Amino acid sequence: AAMQFASSPTGTPPGSPPLNGSFVGRNSNWVPDDEVKACPLCQGAFSTVHNRKHHCRACGKVVCGSCSSARMALPYKGIYDKVRVCDPCKTVQESHAAASINEDMDVKQQINDSLKSELKKRAAQLTQVRQFLFSILEDEDIPEDHEDVEGLIDAGASKLKQMDASAAKERHEVAKLLGELAQLKGAKEETEKLSGRLAKRIQAAEADCQKLDEVQAERDRALSDLQEERARTDSLTSRIVRLENENLKKRANGTASRNGSRGATPAPQQATMATPLTASAASSIGNAFGAPAATTIIAGGLEDEPNENGRQKRCSKCRCHGCSQM
Repeated sequence: AAMQFASSPTGTPPGSPPLNGSFVGRNSNWVPDDEVKACPLCQGAFSTVHNRKHHCRACGKVVCGSCSSARMALPYKGIYDKVRVCDPCKTVQESHAAASINEDMDVKQQINDSLKSELKKRAAQLTQVRQFLFSILEDEDIPEDHEDVEGLIDAGASKLKQMDASAAKERHEVAKLLGELAQLKGAKEETEKLSGRLAKRIQAAEADCQKLDEVQAERDRALSDLQEERARTDSLTSRIVRLENENLKKRANGTASRNGSRGATPAPQQATMATPLTASAASSIGNAFGAPAATTIIAGGLEDEPNENGRQKRCSKCRCHGCSQM
């Protein structure tokens, strides 16, 4: 019994489950030692010296040493050290291990494929970065087969700093221009407002000019009418002067013929002669009163034809009927 206890791989007495917590309550097929007399695999009888009993840690059966010479870890049971297993369990575990290895290889292949794809992406990104660096460093005369990527990155970083400083300066200039543009827009709005007010004033002035043109046209028409009226008035004045002069001559001739038939010489104060009226005198008199006038100035009065009693109808002085001087 002492020998069996010492040979136990887990330090537990033969015929009892191991003290590993993963076996407790899980390996229900653990076979006690006193129930087995011969190895179930090779049918060899057990003895305490030549053919001792051993438990397979995978299936829990009691087998001989020849049929359980293999040592394997059982991770699915929580045993990570190599322990005794029987030959059938070894085959099963090896097949499981092979399947696990295949799975691991599949996983590793997937990982390798993923890594290759990622490497391709990184290579493409590196190519793009190189192209970008060459584009910003085109003034540096760097050969395209230059392999010093770190040097390219440093040179590109320096160039980017310069470009950033230039961009900051340009942004400042743009901000300044935007400010000037805003001022110009404000000035434009003020100019548009002023233009609107000037347009209104121009429209009002044009309306006033149109009214003035109408007034001027009316004035011209009035002047034209006035000139026509003056022309007609002058014509009438000339006719009146001519007719009155003719009348004066006729009356003077009639008075002289009557005096000659009577044989009496009229007194100087009674010889009233009509002074002929000229057109210029009539026009000057008319202009003095603001309009042409067809008036006659007769020195000493205008004599009328005598009536049947030999008396004049009107006074030759005051031109009244029944005057005391008649």
